Amino acid sequence: MSDVIGRLVDGLRAAAPDLDAGQIADALWLAATGSLSYRGLPMGSGPDWSSGEWRSGERSQRRQRATATSPESRTDQLFDGNLADEGRPASRTGLPQPRALTAPLELARSLKAFGRKWQTGRKQEIDLDATEQNYARTRHLTPIFRRAPERWFDVTIIVDDSPSMAIWHDTVTELAALLRQLGVFRSVRTWSVALSGDSVELRNAAGHLAPPMQLRSSTGRGLLLVVSDFLADAWSRQAVWRTLWEWSGSTPTTLVNPLPTSVWRRTGLDMPAVRATGGTIGGPNSTLRYRMPWDLRLLEKWRPLPVIGLTPYSTRCWANAVMRADPHGVDAVLVPPAGRLDDRADESAPTDEELLETFRRVASDSAFRLAVLSSPHTPVSLPMLRLLQDQFVPGGATGDIGEILAVGVAVAVHDNGTTALHFRDGVQKHLQALLTAPEAWRVYEALSAYVTQHASSSGEFFVATPDPTGDTVLSADAHSFAEASQDTLRLLGLLKPRPIAAPLPVPDAQQTITESVERDADVHVPVPLPPAEPASQTYSTGDNGVLWPLVRALRRVDCMNDLSSRNLVIRIVSDELGSPLSVDEYPQTTTHLFSIVNTCRQRPNGLSTLLAVLEQLEPGSAAMIEVRRVVTEMIFYDTISPEDRRQLFTLLAGVVIPDIGDVYRLVAGEAALDLPEHTTYQELFRALETLNSASSGIPKPVVFVEHLANRVRLDLALELRRWVSVQIGKLGLDTELVQLREQLALTQGISKPRHRADAYLVFQIERTGPGEEGFRIALWRQLDISDGWHPERTPDIHAATLAELKVRVADIIESTESEWAQFEPSIRLEFMLATELLNLDVDQWAWEVESRFPEPMGCRFIVNIRSLERMKARKWHRAWYVRWKELKTQVLASEMVPPESTFLSRSNSHQSLRKLAAQLERSPALVALVLSAPPTGTTHADEISIALRAGIPLVIWHRGGDQSEEFLSTVQDLLHDTSSRHILDRVRMIRADAYGLGPDHVGANLAVMWDDPERRLIPEGNLSHLAANDY
Repeated sequence: MSDVIGRLVDGLRAAAPDLDAGQIADALWLAATGSLSYRGLPMGSGPDWSSGEWRSGERSQRRQRATATSPESRTDQLFDGNLADEGRPASRTGLPQPRALTAPLELARSLKAFGRKWQTGRKQEIDLDATEQNYARTRHLTPIFRRAPERWFDVTIIVDDSPSMAIWHDTVTELAALLRQLGVFRSVRTWSVALSGDSVELRNAAGHLAPPMQLRSSTGRGLLLVVSDFLADAWSRQAVWRTLWEWSGSTPTTLVNPLPTSVWRRTGLDMPAVRATGGTIGGPNSTLRYRMPWDLRLLEKWRPLPVIGLTPYSTRCWANAVMRADPHGVDAVLVPPAGRLDDRADESAPTDEELLETFRRVASDSAFRLAVLSSPHTPVSLPMLRLLQDQFVPGGATGDIGEILAVGVAVAVHDNGTTALHFRDGVQKHLQALLTAPEAWRVYEALSAYVTQHASSSGEFFVATPDPTGDTVLSADAHSFAEASQDTLRLLGLLKPRPIAAPLPVPDAQQTITESVERDADVHVPVPLPPAEPASQTYSTGDNGVLWPLVRALRRVDCMNDLSSRNLVIRIVSDELGSPLSVDEYPQTTTHLFSIVNTCRQRPNGLSTLLAVLEQLEPGSAAMIEVRRVVTEMIFYDTISPEDRRQLFTLLAGVVIPDIGDVYRLVAGEAALDLPEHTTYQELFRALETLNSASSGIPKPVVFVEHLANRVRLDLALELRRWVSVQIGKLGLDTELVQLREQLALTQGISKPRHRADAYLVFQIERTGPGEEGFRIALWRQLDISDGWHPERTPDIHAATLAELKVRVADIIESTESEWAQFEPSIRLEFMLATELLNLDVDQWAWEVESRFPEPMGCRFIVNIRSLERMKARKWHRAWYVRWKELKTQVLASEMVPPESTFLSRSNSHQSLRKLAAQLERSPALVALVLSAPPTGTTHADEISIALRAGIPLVIWHRGGDQSEEFLSTVQDLLHDTSSRHILDRVRMIRADAYGLGPDHVGANLAVMWDDPERRLIPEGNLSHLAANDY
């Protein structure tokens, strides 16, 4: 052993002659704990895991030392007590196990949209307003009742009963409990479905067979959640999909897949995929809207079935699509009436090498790490897998275990009430080759510590120890996963109590580090530490890092230069935090201080607690001033709560950004470290946390997330920017964030739109009160609609007078022009107006706040009017869609509206209105209407109201009520001219002519309503209780 150390020291001195002894010790320590990604390791021959010899010699030496010190301090092996077999007798007891459902609080919050009430419930309540009005009118106090609002849905969770679903039993149980605890559903019940070939057997909560059609809701208030991993062969057949198609026709039906989205295509979900947007609130699947793939348009009656994962982002998109008609939509698969277009052909079984290569390629980092850590144990029980995931794979998702099964590297076996995973022999050997003895030791010792810490608790994770009188049997080839002292065994109830003994002496520190070096001597390939312990690549040895500056500052603090004083500080910090700090002890001061700093940095409030303790021990010293300065630079790590971290990494789960390495190096600058080829977002985040903030004061991890938001789809970008805004709000750097976003928009932009793309500003203007003054402006905006209609809504603006309203609108247009200038879009302005405001001359308002020559916005931009009343009245939308489709066909064919499709109204009299309504009903090809008088909004019996009800998308009128020959000739040229210009562009040219010729020109009073139902918005109206950010 000394020869190995000697050769290493000689090599370091030859490479860097200036290193002193302390720096050489630091280098050796960092090398011993360094890491590479599992995915970068070659397939080699690892330790012999089958015999357990990798730790037998070390355990023997430890037991000999312990027995020599005290017979009662020996340790006994612990086995997975969830697995029973014929073999050695043993005793077992239970410990608490991690939850099967990750992030339950975030999941609950994501479903808040289901809190919307069904307005006409079965019970009645007193209507106070109606009772009061009736009393004021009749002077008789008679209570008036109305239907009381109640919870909307009865939820039925239908669980796939296939063998592979055994691992999700606890997850489904916790999901059902979560839905019940939310208090937003009328009832939550769990049914099961057994699939075998073309057979679909449905069983109710009592286990009795039930016909599948029993789940169809006649009231529209049922909600079906079909939970499956879709791995069973039956999901490649048509029968089960036919059943789902029939359910979804009358009842909202959603598929819940606990597996990550990256493996969905390897399951029975290999169906046409779309993004479905909300239709009727709470309606069946047939009301959802989607864009039909071009190669499926010849087929009819496709029906979208939303597919969600058990992540807060996925469930929030689904809830908002169902209950708020959110235009962002939700992922869905298309199902034809036959169930599938054809049954999927059986594929040949892949080899072990092919399976492992596929697993490397498609599995998440957390799933791959979990597979490697569990590979020495075969079989490995589900509770053991969850414990390994909880302790060593922070940020792991609910679907990590399912990924292992979905790819096929392991199979789940359910026997005697216990679910266990069996790795395929060839795959297991390859996975074991990636796990080295030091890594396995860290897992072994950490699990031993877990058992010790929870010895006084009880739960469903069973541990066992050999006992001739025990009532449990262990497999003859079972290997221990941990060990515990006899004191721990007594707390667990596995040994009889004994009198309290004297404490054991602490082993010599030099002996301890020597043992660690000896144990690691034969290891040639470094392995990654668990994510909770930052790997070596996150440490910077230069001044750009913040770990080493703090270590150097602590060297100047007197009480941190003595080993016993350092241990005292560790105990005090542990007491303040409420749990012990697991600090590795080293004889060299620098190395021990590094270990203390690194451990404190992993604990919430760890660094701030360490600083507070040291200031109590050495108040006011010059060394402590420097320590406080360095800790303040590092304290950002503590400002991001574990919940915020989980939220961020949940949003980024499954997101692939090809140039992620370039983004990291751009943000880190010269301090960028060399990272492995396959690096997780968590590792990048931790690497950036070790760097000082930018000159603006914004921490580099936050800058990194802001860069990511510019490289993902719009809905995810909004979530990431909202997360950034929350973190920046805590730091009080809002102005700096605005500057950062402006800089990013100029340098790299948001996914750049195509040249001269159509961009939209949609203003919704309403009066805020019954008087003539006071307006509210709601604004939607979208740069480039080539990838669909998904506008962002900005905070509302209020104006006290019409003059102020014009200034507010001009200010918005000015700022948008500046923001979007680099993209050169064709900006279109739309005004969605209440009926009483339809005759506002919005196209004549100046587009600049201050100008020597005010130019009407109608000259510079395409400006048209839309109806707020029709947008709210869903009962009019069917006719609206039909006539819009007809208008698009006509304009697409010839850039004009045929004369026979235009109706010229000559009078607003009652008889004329009846003739107009009759003519519109007789002629579905009529798409344009010229009014005889401007809309006033004072009565529902006028031309504009009839046009809105009939679905007319193009309405034209003169704001002054003129129907002169000049006006009619202008309208004829506008609608029937065969030039190549679009109709709305012709309108802009007419208004430009009017600006040049004077206000008497007919174009100055030309009003055009061009109302497109395919770019529908959700105005507040009766949804005013919903926040704007929820749309």
